[in-house]
Amino acid sequence: MKVHLIKERLEKYKAHLRSVDFMDSAYKWDAYRHFKDNWDVEALDFRSMFEKSFGSEKSLRLWKKENYFPKEMMLRFIDNDKEFVRVMFWDLLDESKDIEMRIDRFKLYCDEMLIRIQREDMKAADHFHGNYEMIFVYLCFIYPDRYCLYNFDAYRQFMVNVESKNVPRFHSPLQYVKMMKAVRKIMEGDEELTQIRSQVLAREELPADNVGIWVGDFLDIV
Repeated sequence: MKVHLIKERLEKYKAHLRSVDFMDSAYKWDAYRHFKDNWDVEALDFRSMFEKSFGSEKSLRLWKKENYFPKEMMLRFIDNDKEFVRVMFWDLLDESKDIEMRIDRFKLYCDEMLIRIQREDMKAADHFHGNYEMIFVYLCFIYPDRYCLYNFDAYRQFMVNVESKNVPRFHSPLQYVKMMKAVRKIMEGDEELTQIRSQVLAREELPADNVGIWVGDFLDIV
């Protein structure tokens, strides 16, 4: 990646944040606030905890849109075997293990749970975690200083725009984590952006402790 091209796009992003009265992406921070207030992987009533964690007063777009229902499918997994799903999340969130292996295992566990569901409902054709977006929602909301929200198309176009030599053709979670760590460092070094971010979040009364959402939003916008 070429740093000067990233900084050029940061200027456009700052202009975007200055130009809107209401931050179009505010629903991401609102969703994070609901998650933060409710998430507890040790909760006895795991289903209720999960359902409350993924709610928002502004929008459900991170986990509900046309032909995309990862929250609903995870709730079905919990109804089938809540303790297995709890183990799935324990493993995904174990930072002592390799991130790519954790994500791959989580997808594999989802595949296994889907097969169980299909024994009773053959219309259940997808668990909606295969494109990594929902998995990175979990990671970004639990570890906001380490992971970002994920959109493969936006990420790939960003890598083209900054003239990266490693434009992805396929999903590569490890590459994404590494690249976004570098982008986050550049963003955090921009004092003007930090000030604008604080003003926007204060105006919208949104939580200010999730840097990962900013990085993903930057990719989506530019």
